[in-house]
Amino acid sequence: MIEKAYGASVRGKMHIQNKIPNQDGFIIDNNKHYTLAVVCDGLGSKKHSRVASQRLCKLIKKEVHTGFKKRSLNPMELVKTIQAKFKKKIWPYSLKNCDTTCLFALVSNSSIMLFQLGDGLNAIKFNDDIVKCEVAEKDFTNETRAFGNSKPSDWMFKSIKKEENTKYELILCTDGISEDIIDETMLGFIDIVCEKTNGKYKNNPVLKATLEQWPNKYSTDDKTIVVVK
Repeated sequence: MIEKAYGASVRGKMHIQNKIPNQDGFIIDNNKHYTLAVVCDGLGSKKHSRVASQRLCKLIKKEVHTGFKKRSLNPMELVKTIQAKFKKKIWPYSLKNCDTTCLFALVSNSSIMLFQLGDGLNAIKFNDDIVKCEVAEKDFTNETRAFGNSKPSDWMFKSIKKEENTKYELILCTDGISEDIIDETMLGFIDIVCEKTNGKYKNNPVLKATLEQWPNKYSTDDKTIVVVK
């Protein structure tokens, strides 16, 4: 059985105050061949980043579906295709006016693959171990990596082979959430949100309530989370 994904997104306090729409985007594709979860965080400094985040989600869904249909899904080729088609996908807007980060996870019967460009958390929990995409120490800068200033080699990638009788849980979330999660609390956080989450796949009420009641009262960012279990 392939795991199922559930997600939710809420506007940050600053966007509510300034009457700005949620600039995050996410998409879920639960089907018989694979489970795909995509989370994109539109850059707040760009006027039309909502366009970038939502259209990129749709582009990734389409390209993953095409790859599985052709039975040729090479991770690096997939990333190159996404990068090459993104500018056309956001037309008539340009990267000058809209940009986004991106996380996605692809779960099949045999493997779990994580892809990440920019900030956020994209992690697999199995048993008591965590595998996550993370920036190498030498790559830390004050600038968020996003499509406008990136190339295919900027993507981070992790893959694990699935084993029988092993329970897997995944979490993908924007930096409005990930900045408040430290390594020592990550296992517990993943356990709690995955255990409670069921029902609706999109705009899941459990996940939405978790985001709306986020304990850091100073957090003003949009918040988006997808769990796969």
